[in-house]
Amino acid sequence: MQNIGKECKKQGITEAWLLNPTEINVDFVNRELALELRSYKNRNQILDKTCALWFLYLCKLQTLPHLGRLWLSIERTFNKKNKLKKEEKDKYLNGLFIPPKPTEKENKLNCNFCKKDKIEKDKIFNKTSCNSKMNKSHMKLKKEKMSTNLEIYNLKREIVNLTKKLDKYQEKIGQLNTRNVNKRIKHRNVKIQKLTEQNKKLFDRQKYLQKLICRIRQKNKQRTSLLKYYNQRVNIMKQGNTTNLKQSNTTKPVHDNNDKQVEHQIREENNLLKQNLHVLENENEEMKEIIEELMENQEISTFEKGKYNDTVREVYAALLSANVGVKNVEHIVRTVLNKLGGVKVGRLPRKTFSEIMLIEAKALAQIQSVDAILMSNDLCTIHTDGTTKRSRVWRSTNRY
Repeated sequence: MQNIGKECKKQGITEAWLLNPTEINVDFVNRELALELRSYKNRNQILDKTCALWFLYLCKLQTLPHLGRLWLSIERTFNKKNKLKKEEKDKYLNGLFIPPKPTEKENKLNCNFCKKDKIEKDKIFNKTSCNSKMNKSHMKLKKEKMSTNLEIYNLKREIVNLTKKLDKYQEKIGQLNTRNVNKRIKHRNVKIQKLTEQNKKLFDRQKYLQKLICRIRQKNKQRTSLLKYYNQRVNIMKQGNTTNLKQSNTTKPVHDNNDKQVEHQIREENNLLKQNLHVLENENEEMKEIIEELMENQEISTFEKGKYNDTVREVYAALLSANVGVKNVEHIVRTVLNKLGGVKVGRLPRKTFSEIMLIEAKALAQIQSVDAILMSNDLCTIHTDGTTKRSRVWRSTNRY
């Protein structure tokens, strides 16, 4: 049941009274109250006779008003209210509601109606009690229906999930055929052989680098020993020059020409030794830098000038031609270099790069096959490997 209006609450009218109207003391019946009773009737589908009883007790009439004329007057007030402005509506709604006056025939008929009024009230009360019981049983049935629908929905979801799982397991069972397993074993053995060969190459390269480092260290030691020797020689020559100069100052001036020649030779030798020493020091520093780079630089550069190196492309092409999976190429390269060579790789191409390489290779193979077919004078047959799907073999042969 819908709630009643504000004016009904002010006048002390309740829902219980509206269902079973009796005598009531109301100060003033205005148009707003009549319109609220109209909306309550339309919403809850109440009988016209009960509505006539409302106005009989509220307006304190002697006989029941005519139903048709009563609702005509209420509809007219409703239409007039909608046409008025906001300022005029309040005045109009607060005005007195005058119900239609009964005729002589209606007065006679209403006398008989007053006698039957009590009987009809009892009937209405019985109907309402029966309706409430029916509503309760209807609500119970609705709840049961909702619960059953929910259970059906959950069962359907479970069926969908089970069908998906069944499809997955069927695909796995189809993949575990003896023919497919043998193929996989062969591919695995080929991959293992190629990876072992790559491992040997990397191991040999590591040995070569270690030997190279040992040679560089030996050269460095030799050059340091030479530097020490030349430094000692220079110091000895300096000491000799100082002693000769002291002796020349004390001796006679006859031997001045010979002393000058000796001094000139010593200076030239000293300059040559200094130049050689400077060159050796530069070479020593360069060799140290090379050793440090070899010891520290354990990361391979693969990406230069906005593209990958040719070596990376060659490695990817070799692995893809060996039937390595598109998703696993990057992972295999990283693990082999890291575990066997102890080398870190910065950036490697991913799945899309290898997929594009496969597409390019397929296009080139098709072009090559077209050229071979056109160049040959005899008939050509193209026989592809029989594909399998769910333990069914599909073969395809073409003859040109």
